[in-house]
Amino acid sequence: MTGLAAALFGAALTGGLAAAVAGWRGTTAPARDRRPQPLRRRLHQLASPGSDESARRARRWLLALLALVAVLTVSGQPVLAVGAGLAVAFGPGILPKPSATNASIERLEALGEWTRRLAEMLSSAGVLQTVIPESVRTCPRPLRPSVERLAERIHGRMPLELALRLWADELADRDADLVATTLITNAHRGAGFVPTLNSLAATVENTVRRRRDIETDRAKPRQSARLIAGIYGAVILAGSLAGDYTAPYRTPAGQAVLAVILTGFFGCLLLMRALTATPVPPRLLVRPVFRQTRPGLMSGMAALRPVTTPRPTRAQGGTR
Repeated sequence: MTGLAAALFGAALTGGLAAAVAGWRGTTAPARDRRPQPLRRRLHQLASPGSDESARRARRWLLALLALVAVLTVSGQPVLAVGAGLAVAFGPGILPKPSATNASIERLEALGEWTRRLAEMLSSAGVLQTVIPESVRTCPRPLRPSVERLAERIHGRMPLELALRLWADELADRDADLVATTLITNAHRGAGFVPTLNSLAATVENTVRRRRDIETDRAKPRQSARLIAGIYGAVILAGSLAGDYTAPYRTPAGQAVLAVILTGFFGCLLLMRALTATPVPPRLLVRPVFRQTRPGLMSGMAALRPVTTPRPTRAQGGTR
């Protein structure tokens, strides 16, 4: 009876922590169909590897709850059970993951290739508003969706500067800002700035090589962190099965010591993630702000106009 009460207490504690985290972070998920779904469909969504983010989060919290109950039932230590549940719930986010950095490098490499191809096409066509939509067919895959949206804005008669600013804002990268700035300032020159584009493409390619070298060096401590975390977790789980080995931790003082140890361990993992994270350089272009000129749906992007800040008059405290 005591073990069942402890299990229920641990489950309630994990549920409360999950609700607190969800309430603090909020949600930006779109409104979904609130009609009741059959239990089989919901279970299929939880078990499907290609589910959306909400289904993956629910599956992770379900596994965390099962891990908490299992560890609490076997070991009888609430702190260890809560630590196991938190490790399952937040482990994928705590352990360093290079996937986002690799995607950024691939997109930057695609940006260099697209810039070079743009220069080749511009040398023959000579009009940037025509070259950009035509470059969608040969655009590398990591960059193609953003270039397609850029071409749609140009076809919708959006000013070229505004379209390029929106494109750079979607990529949110310093090198993309540099490419957009070069295209904006030299668009009137036609084929006259092809050497500038080739030089810019070479600069982006050099940046890609440097980032790949840096990422290779940072992959070693990331792999070491995963290995240490796996060994540490295996030792804790194996030790929890040995009653004599973990007997000192079953006391209230032992639970407090175990809580300090687990907190320090998770803190070290967070510190390792922060040390191996790739810093994001500051942007070159300021994010554009828009307003809609009149209500209703409008074709293309013609409804968007940049918001301009009026200059202060002399009565408002402005100067000459």
